[in-house]
Amino acid sequence: MERKNGLLRKVWKHRWLLKTMLDGRCPPPTWGIIAPTTNICNLSCPFCKTGNKTMSLPKKMMSLEDFRIIIGKMPAAFHELHMYGWGEPLINPDFPEMVRLAKARGMETYIDTNLALPLSPDRIRDIIESGLDDMTVSCDGATQATYERYRVGGRVDQVFANIEAFVQAKKSIGRDNPRITWKYLINRWSEPELTQAYEKAKELGVVFNKFGMTIPPERYKEWKSEKFHPDECVECHFPTAICTYLFQSIVIHSDGSVTPCCYMHSHHDIVGNLLQSDFESIWNGPLMRKTRQIFIPVLFPGRRTMPVATCTSCKLYARWKQALTARFFPAKG
Repeated sequence: MERKNGLLRKVWKHRWLLKTMLDGRCPPPTWGIIAPTTNICNLSCPFCKTGNKTMSLPKKMMSLEDFRIIIGKMPAAFHELHMYGWGEPLINPDFPEMVRLAKARGMETYIDTNLALPLSPDRIRDIIESGLDDMTVSCDGATQATYERYRVGGRVDQVFANIEAFVQAKKSIGRDNPRITWKYLINRWSEPELTQAYEKAKELGVVFNKFGMTIPPERYKEWKSEKFHPDECVECHFPTAICTYLFQSIVIHSDGSVTPCCYMHSHHDIVGNLLQSDFESIWNGPLMRKTRQIFIPVLFPGRRTMPVATCTSCKLYARWKQALTARFFPAKG
């Protein structure tokens, strides 16, 4: 009985597929990314396309007016907005006003920031009073020597001072939000400082989350941790799972361009621009349908003349045949 209920819950969770099976079109997404900055950052993290200068999307800070236009085109079902992408969002001077516009539309707002930049008390207060719901701080070390191995150009004491300032400002204003989480990516050098970082998070009064760092194959042996990474680089991170990004979320960059997911960072990946087109013509347009066809081909018969999407080389999720094979005929040994 428990197994049957589990199956029913899965069917209900993915009920959007039922509509898709009828007409090959996806219902509007419920969440996504609108990036206040693209290809602009105060740090030079070596595995980030912005940090290592290999990003082909243009350097751009979204204007408040462009954000207003884009947010006005989002469907009513869209209620969870992640305001970050390939860049540091707090660099954008209009960030607090953007949050206010999103909150006026009833959206929950999330940010991922390195928080390694100077922030005045007034700026911190403005961000808090904007109504921002959740702030994740990416910091991968408890000491400067470890922190700067990946967060090149940053100072860990600046990060700690900013976290403390946010916590104290929330108390003085009487606000619970934004919720603050310290995201700690584990690699060879940050792993030994895990306990020290956890204790520092408790001292600061913030939630602490740890994750194994995503490391490119050519640097894997050099950077992998002992306990949080397998001995060999994994080719497909989710071998039994089909990507849901293409069906349930949308990514909008600072120039209004749309890509199928947040891992795409090339002008070749663009499927439309929300400053030039309406939402539906992009979301259920020919490029998005062709891209979805890679994962569930029976639902999205595309024209042979359409270009092949970057998703064909995705290393996170399996193609539909791979997922079915891995789930029902797993390799032995």
